[in-house]
Amino acid sequence: PMGDSPEQAEMIRSLIMLSGSVAVALMAACSTVGLSCLAGTLLSREGATFYYLKMVPVSYRLQVFGKRNAVLAVSGIGSVGYEIVAAIVLCAMGTVTPLCALICILLTAALVVIMVNLVAGHDLKKPNLHWESEASVAKNNTRGTIIWFVGVLVAFVLFLAMPFLMAISLPEKPVLYATLIVVALVLAAWGGAVLTERNLNRKAAKWLDNIDA
Repeated sequence: PMGDSPEQAEMIRSLIMLSGSVAVALMAACSTVGLSCLAGTLLSREGATFYYLKMVPVSYRLQVFGKRNAVLAVSGIGSVGYEIVAAIVLCAMGTVTPLCALICILLTAALVVIMVNLVAGHDLKKPNLHWESEASVAKNNTRGTIIWFVGVLVAFVLFLAMPFLMAISLPEKPVLYATLIVVALVLAAWGGAVLTERNLNRKAAKWLDNIDA
């Protein structure tokens, strides 16, 4: 049976740490971006004062990325920042390996960039500039709630199922192949981050220019 020998127990532990790294990264990114209304109301927060943004002698691109970078900073501190501190403590205690900690941190950072760019881009395309109070526009941030719920659900399923699926589907050297798969996932996530960054950079000014405040 799986886990009877020390080697099998260590294999299962390694697979759980790898799947846990992915699950924690997904949960952290979805929670910091989804539960915060910053990205989802990037432009909507301006309300009627958006008209003044068009009068400011600063390019639309710089204005958008100034706001976006502020959201990234807050989301990054709320996710990656805490993960770095936790990784140092857990690695020192021997609870997780440095590789798993690094995977979790890099994957979280990429997912935060992707989610912030996508959610902010949606608000730039369809902002709600006509609201009665800041609280009302924040409460309408349903996209963030959906992101958080889906992210937590997927992370929970991954954490429970991924180690066993890897052990079954990768009978020979499962830890090595699982590590390669997770590393490939991290690289793919950063590729997605670059694509969303380029898309926002290319279309942000056009979206703002098309808005009739």
